[in-house]
Amino acid sequence: MKQRSNYIFVLVFSALCLAIGIAIKSLSFFMPIGIPILKISFDGPPIRLVAVLFGPVFGGITGALADFLGFFLTNKSGNAWIPLLTITFALNMLLVGFLWGYFRRKKAKILRIQYLVVIALIFGYGIASFGLGFNQKAAVTDVSAVQEAFQLFTQNLTATGQVLAPKTGQAEILNSLQDISQKLSAANEQFSQAQLRKGLNIIESSEVKAFEADIAARTKELIKEIDDKQQQTDAGQMDETIKKAVTLSLKQAKDTIKMMDGQVKKVKEIRRQLLGSTVVMVVALLGLLIYFLNKWIAKNQEIQGVADYFFQMFLSIFIPGMFFNWVNTYILFQILFQNQKKDIFLFGFFRSAVNLIEVYYNTLAVLFLVILLHPFLKKRGIYPFGIDKQD
Repeated sequence: MKQRSNYIFVLVFSALCLAIGIAIKSLSFFMPIGIPILKISFDGPPIRLVAVLFGPVFGGITGALADFLGFFLTNKSGNAWIPLLTITFALNMLLVGFLWGYFRRKKAKILRIQYLVVIALIFGYGIASFGLGFNQKAAVTDVSAVQEAFQLFTQNLTATGQVLAPKTGQAEILNSLQDISQKLSAANEQFSQAQLRKGLNIIESSEVKAFEADIAARTKELIKEIDDKQQQTDAGQMDETIKKAVTLSLKQAKDTIKMMDGQVKKVKEIRRQLLGSTVVMVVALLGLLIYFLNKWIAKNQEIQGVADYFFQMFLSIFIPGMFFNWVNTYILFQILFQNQKKDIFLFGFFRSAVNLIEVYYNTLAVLFLVILLHPFLKKRGIYPFGIDKQD
């Protein structure tokens, strides 16, 4: 009978939290940035409270209903309902319940040490990756191999011209080779060590973008032209000596432009590696800042239980919150900006900043409610801090 009574209590309490969450959701608003993608919401605590008190299943179901019903009752964005966002919110609440069930068994001191170890590993990885990328700077900006290949091509082209010149009916082939040579020379003029070094700057400039796009376009055009000319040469009726000379020149031209394109792509990869490593190190430093902020908050709270469980609650809400923040950002960009050039990382950064503020708000609010309700819940055999805790 008591088990049945508790089951009814859980359903009624969850429904009450759902109703309160939908009511509070009406107070949410979008920041005035021109597009309805950056939302400030206050409906998190009631829904997360269900996940913390009754586990991931009830949290996930309540989260799905809250997002679905809340959209149709309080939608202010003007957008259509996106089922994927409802699914991610449900998974978010499910993960909150699962993580709280795990972290609440951990002592705050041990959890902080584990957190610092993870931060140190992340920062160490960022430094190592940045160092590896930095050490390759000299190699990827060395243009000597490309210049040697270009010089070899021009020398062999001159020799091929000398072979073709005395032959009658070979003017078309010679003109084609000279046209390829002019295009390759134009690409080579753009290709310089200084230009490659600019491409290694973490912040990609419009000049670098234009250079990389230009080399890519020239490479595509030249390779197609060289392949077409090679097919004509193979199929044509000409002296074997001429065919070999033309084939060699075409091969050297193709190798040279491929080397240029490959080196530009390598510079692009190193730039991304340096940028990614920098982001990883910044994230680690922000994680360290969050650690000290959490420690200060827990230390200066006079409410019994906050100091013991603030960090556990924070991680339970922070980890799924940040993960699904980026998942939702990707989903929104794929739907709203499919054919537009928008910076997903810029919006993701702003959404993460807002999400971090909401995490602290949700953490304090949910933890306060759990502590407040704990004596009442304990009488019903419900132990949000674990059966051996807070008794």
